[in-house]
Formats: sequence, C-alpha cells, structure tokens
Amino acid sequence: MENTQEFDTMVGEDVELAGSIKNSGSILINGTVKGDVISDESVVVGVNAKVVGPIKAQNVQVAGAVEGSIEASDTLEMLPESRVDGDVKVKTLHVQPGAIFNGSSAMVDIKPPIIAEDRLSSLKSSIGSTDEDEGETEVEGEDEDEPEAEDEPKVKDDTEDDTEDETEPEEPIKKPKPKLELEE
Repeated sequence: MENTQEFDTMVGEDVELAGSIKNSGSILINGTVKGDVISDESVVVGVNAKVVGPIKAQNVQVAGAVEGSIEASDTLEMLPESRVDGDVKVKTLHVQPGAIFNGSSAMVDIKPPIIAEDRLSSLKSSIGSTDEDEGETEVEGEDEDEPEAEDEPKVKDDTEDDTEDETEPEEPIKKPKPKLELEE
C-alpha cells in the first residue's frame, strides 16, 4: 500500500474524535478516533495515531495502534512498531517484524465494505427485502466447527444391545415383566 495516495478524509495529530467516520474515499488518521472507521477504499492509521473501535475497508495499513476488530476485503498491513489488539478478517495479511498482534485472524473473502452494503440495503428495503431475511440464510460469525443439533451424538439407552449396528432399525428388546406376589 502506497503512502503517496491522496486522502479524502484526514484526522490531524492533535485531534481526538469520538464517533464514526464513514467515507467512500480513503481515510488517514494521525490523531485519536473512538468509534467506527469505515471506508470503501483505504484506511491508514499513522505512527502516533490510535483507533479504539472497528475498522472496515478494502485496504488497511496500521503504523500506530488499533484496539478493535479489522475487516479488510483486500489487505491488512501492520508496519514495524504497530499494535493491533483485536480480531481481523482479511484476504491478505502482512505483519512486518516488530509489529504486535493480539487477536485471532481469519483469511477469508469478505463482502465489500459497509458503505457499499448500506447502499445495497437501502435499495433492498425500498423493494421490500430486509436484512433479517438475509440473516436467516447466512450469518457471519457462526462457528462452523460446532455440530448442528441434528449432528449431536445419540444417547445410548441401557436397554440396547451393544453389538447391534446403529444403522439398522432398532427393535425393542422384550424383557420379562417381574411377577408381583401379594401377601394376604
């Protein structure tokens, strides 16, 4: 990622911003941002900068500190002496020597950045589709390693024969009923 690019939005070194930044263009942060940072293009966190909150963009370059998750639909680059405390979802991850990363990483193809999705959501809502409908078919963040309810192991009944093959239909085992004697 080149540092010679032009930025649509810049947060200066002495600026402390509390709130979200959303921009379709590139964002350069040299101060402190407490909130979401979302771009359709690039987000660059400068050497003395700090972001407390999630970052979502096509490309993210960190030279300062980030406390929060990062989603980059293309590349996350952590420069020497940078620090990321949070989980990352990226297509390509570059961690240079001297960078500190505390969290988990997932190397996946990610949907386009949120701003483009917001536009898509607006269009869908105008034609009657909702995000709730989408949530039923695909849920991000689900743990794919956990078995679904139908894959759970079966509890074995004490009355089953241990030598019986589990794929065969079960036949009830007939046990003699105990005889009860009544005293008169």
